[in-house]
Amino acid sequence: MTSTEYGSAFLNRLAKPIYDSLKVFLLNTCRQRMFIETLVLKGWSELHLEANAVDFYFREEHNLEPSKTPAFVSNWVLLQTVFVMEYHLGLGIELFLLNGHHDLAIAYWYWDFLLSTQLNLTTAMRNAKKDLKTISEESEKGIEHKPRKDHQGKGKDQRARSDKKKKGKSGPKGAKKQSQNVENALLPQKSQRIISPEDMEDEIEYLLLTLRRQLCRGIFRFIIILYQARCLIQPKFEFTSHRIRFMKRFQSFAKINQPPPLTYDDFLKGSDFSALKRWNCFYQQQNLFDLEKPLSTKYQQQSRVFQKNSVP
Repeated sequence: MTSTEYGSAFLNRLAKPIYDSLKVFLLNTCRQRMFIETLVLKGWSELHLEANAVDFYFREEHNLEPSKTPAFVSNWVLLQTVFVMEYHLGLGIELFLLNGHHDLAIAYWYWDFLLSTQLNLTTAMRNAKKDLKTISEESEKGIEHKPRKDHQGKGKDQRARSDKKKKGKSGPKGAKKQSQNVENALLPQKSQRIISPEDMEDEIEYLLLTLRRQLCRGIFRFIIILYQARCLIQPKFEFTSHRIRFMKRFQSFAKINQPPPLTYDDFLKGSDFSALKRWNCFYQQQNLFDLEKPLSTKYQQQSRVFQKNSVP
């Protein structure tokens, strides 16, 4: 792809957003947030349309079906955009720009969405990388490749039914199944293939994303539980409203098309646990924090192994 004309043009266009993103870490935290709002987010947002064009030309050149071919460049650009958004939101919490439990609940709820998007994109890119490697190995041995069976092959009705089933499992059984999924991800994979340093680094980054996502979701639900128990009371304002404050807080994200910016109505729907009993909400929130320990333990173990094998 990089040897083509459209690939070379995209690489030349990619230099400026990457340079601006690296330049962010040379500034102090106050200037970092302002620099991201004025330049970095705009650059990555404009680059997304060009990434879609590169994927389109690549599929047309090799006669690939869009439904069976991952959008490699678009997913990568979207992943970088979400990372910048997530870093910008974290700076707001670090600089104490979000004061009060209600503002923190909104921030951690939005942070959970961004980290979940990062996890989904990372998983899709890792699966595509594994499929390409498997295809190349099987082609060398003369074996016909069988495509991966995933949720993308489901129809709309089947996906809707599966979503309803997931939403119905909101009690302790649903939380127990979620803990089992995380525990299965923590189990060591039985494979004779030697793990490269790049794969180990990707695995550590994926664990860190999962750890941070679980932590943000747990903090957000803990604040919501305090609201339900009447330990916290939502503040009221005379000259403004929570909707206007939400729009001002995330005004810099409104100019980005992908991922679509969230609204205050989305927050109200995402924080509405009135259909669940209070002890169910508390059980799920406690379960999220309990899952942090095995995740953090595995993260520390793999980090030590990676540093031991990488540092001379």
